[in-house]
Amino acid sequence: MVKFCTAYGPIRQQVQRIANNLHYKRHIARDINDSAFREKLIDYNLQRTLGCDHTVCHVPLRSLYFGFGGIVTACCFNRNFVLGKFPDNSIEEMIHGEKRKSLQKHLSCTDFSHGCQFCKNMIASGNFMSVGARLADSFPDKGDLPSEMIFELDNTCNLRCEMCSAKFSSAHDNGKRTTFPYDTENFIEQLKPFIPYLIETKFLGGEPFLSEIYPRIWNLIIELNPKCKIRVQSNGTILNEKVKSILQRGNFQIGLSIDTLNPERYEKIRNGAKIEKTLDNLDFFKHICQKNNDHASISVCPMKENRFDIPELVDFCNKNGIYIYFNDVSTEGFSLEELSAQELEDLSMYYKKNNRKGHNYISIHNYISFSYLIKKVDYLKGQREQKAYMNETIPCTRDEFVGMISTIISEDESIDIKEAKYLVDYIPENFLIKRSEYLYIKNEMKIDSIRNFISQSKEKQMEHLNKILHI
Repeated sequence: MVKFCTAYGPIRQQVQRIANNLHYKRHIARDINDSAFREKLIDYNLQRTLGCDHTVCHVPLRSLYFGFGGIVTACCFNRNFVLGKFPDNSIEEMIHGEKRKSLQKHLSCTDFSHGCQFCKNMIASGNFMSVGARLADSFPDKGDLPSEMIFELDNTCNLRCEMCSAKFSSAHDNGKRTTFPYDTENFIEQLKPFIPYLIETKFLGGEPFLSEIYPRIWNLIIELNPKCKIRVQSNGTILNEKVKSILQRGNFQIGLSIDTLNPERYEKIRNGAKIEKTLDNLDFFKHICQKNNDHASISVCPMKENRFDIPELVDFCNKNGIYIYFNDVSTEGFSLEELSAQELEDLSMYYKKNNRKGHNYISIHNYISFSYLIKKVDYLKGQREQKAYMNETIPCTRDEFVGMISTIISEDESIDIKEAKYLVDYIPENFLIKRSEYLYIKNEMKIDSIRNFISQSKEKQMEHLNKILHI
């Protein structure tokens, strides 16, 4: 029999947080050698809803994500550690299977290696607001039963957003949609036993309001668990009588994807949409959220193209009582990671100048959300500078180079430095070498690398040396 725990009340939550924070080091894996990441992990844990909890992530046993092609994972940020595939595996099999428990065990040891790189990167960058793991902290423990289900079943969409692809938008592939595994009554029937225990559901796309299967699930939730939060992430362009009717009946919270208020840029990014129409629809979506004692939200894709429009969006959200969130964009040609260190420095300064703290809950939330984006920009700047530093060429002498190699070889008596003696004649007395290569040879290179080098033909050896030595 499943043992249920009630959600923490505000007072109990605060007491638990204080207690956990007193023992925060206990919850950080001792074998984390990266000191910078370890410090970020401590900072992340200390600001969590429940403080430094015993595991860095509760998602595996509190959430379930249904993705394209029938793939089921713990969340939408980890699509690699597959719990099963529908309809080959039943929902019940995947919920009670050992894979969920296995992933939870790894995360309880602060082991992100099983597909959880996204959250690890967000923690490392200091962008704590974008850490998917934090979302599960507010869900109660229900044993194996998930408190949240995330649905990304249908890529039907009316827009061809420039940073998107056919995988997430049918408009990129002449309207071809990918929902086939879920287009059955069997899927709906298998959901029924678990719907009554859900606290929250999320529906992604494509454009959810164009989906044929989502309304069937929404009606099921409204019938079996009317208090369950139904979060829908929409592009904001679809609002007909059918959509209005179902929104009036359920406990919906609507998030819109808006990346800029500049009409020309908006139409270029969200190909097929008009900003005026989207903002008109936003008023209705806000009304629905307010009816359900919630607030509308806007999710932004910070990219090279719209990066200077973001402060205006934050101000807009503050004035209109809307939460703002920032996605992580890695699409080639659009990502902030592709900016130079100087461009990132300029962007950081511009953001800091325009990040103003408000006096109500939403504006304070948006200030914090924007602050985490600024931390991400600063992190990217630091990475750029570090990369440039490691790629610099520095002077080196033949004696110094041969000395480092000899030190490594001396660890193994079976290798004679004479076997590579001719290299001394090949290497000039003075030359340039990348700092990264120099530090690798000096601090990290192992005897196995030397063995591998010696075993190669002379031609291959010379080719390898030419890549290392700037001669």
